Amino acid sequence: MVTFHQPNTRVQISEFPRRIFAKDAVVGVPVAIDGVKWSEMEAPEGSVGHVYSLVWEDREVCKVEATLQGDVLQRVVVVQSGYSPLLVAAGFSPESSLLVYGAPSAHLDAMRKLRGALKTDDELGYAPTAELVVTKALDRIELRTSHTAKGEAALRDWKTTKAFLHALSACTADCIDLYTAAEIERTRAHELREPAKAWRQHVA
Repeated sequence: MVTFHQPNTRVQISEFPRRIFAKDAVVGVPVAIDGVKWSEMEAPEGSVGHVYSLVWEDREVCKVEATLQGDVLQRVVVVQSGYSPLLVAAGFSPESSLLVYGAPSAHLDAMRKLRGALKTDDELGYAPTAELVVTKALDRIELRTSHTAKGEAALRDWKTTKAFLHALSACTADCIDLYTAAEIERTRAHELREPAKAWRQHVA
């Protein structure tokens, strides 16, 4: 999983055949995981809540909180282990260490509209600091739960949650690519065309 941060810095993005710098560049923040654990979470009446803890070497590095009504996602929250309001306010943790999707379906619709707009409006910008991407490895990590009705529900709802993360990832990556291509054309940094495409082979 990768979230995004936009520090107020200048970043060098090319050395050869010429040095190219990007002002206010967006930087990816990778989250490496090798396992998923599950626990119950309180939810409004008529809904069910899950906490999917993403771990690395058995240490929680991120958690995905999902609230569903039936098989419909009502809310998804992605919280990194380094998040705290104080750390964000002090600038020690990026705002993207907490991502809240209060209406997941509506957020995807908005991202699809943005993707369409980026195809036709060369002046439209996009910084993915409120989104994330996931890699293909996410589907290879198995969630193990108890052989109970709640455990089976957790497995089913994890698939629904992952479907949202995959859809969000695809839209986010498309929007990044469209905006990046427009910037490359605008700045005539044509040597970046092919390198800018390489990252997509890892994105789900």
